[in-house]
Amino acid sequence: MRFLIIISGLFFLNMQLTAQVTNPDRETSSDKVKFSVIQQVAIIGNEVQAIPAFQVILGAQYKRYFLGVGAAIDPYFTYSFPLFVDGRYTFFDKRFSSYVYGDLGINKMVHSSERFPREWENGTHAYTLHTGLYYDYGLGIKTKLARSLYYTFSIGISFKETKYSYSNQWWGPTPQEELYRNVASRFAVKMGLQF
Repeated sequence: MRFLIIISGLFFLNMQLTAQVTNPDRETSSDKVKFSVIQQVAIIGNEVQAIPAFQVILGAQYKRYFLGVGAAIDPYFTYSFPLFVDGRYTFFDKRFSSYVYGDLGINKMVHSSERFPREWENGTHAYTLHTGLYYDYGLGIKTKLARSLYYTFSIGISFKETKYSYSNQWWGPTPQEELYRNVASRFAVKMGLQF
């Protein structure tokens, strides 16, 4: 996670320095770094099941490039909180434009007493949750609603990895740990606002 923060910081620093080096007589509003927030609701799933999710991304826009850090609430298979870096490129800067995006990060699962309890009823250790991989990429369109307000709509493919260790004493006197890994590859339809 520290690596992602350092890379994001270096990118923002590079954008600031590039913006300061440009000729001030030729500088326009699109040449400045603008901080931006993207809030999206999503439908994620497969041909059998579709579930709503939510994302928020904080970042900076420079010309047609966007880089930000995001978090999501993702209840697909099990509740988790993906934390990721979001990169976007807008093909042209018009009232109605298209873009590509890519997210890369980690998936943090949430303990639940029903599905992943920390302890069994007798007090012995039950589940240990591990950090998994998360990524998402796709195509989108955005429409300018006001000066700095955009409506976004995208379709993509999302990947979420859930890993956990399961402890049991059914086969002997000492508990045995078994590692399970579930990979969910699903579609993602997202819509939201960028301001």
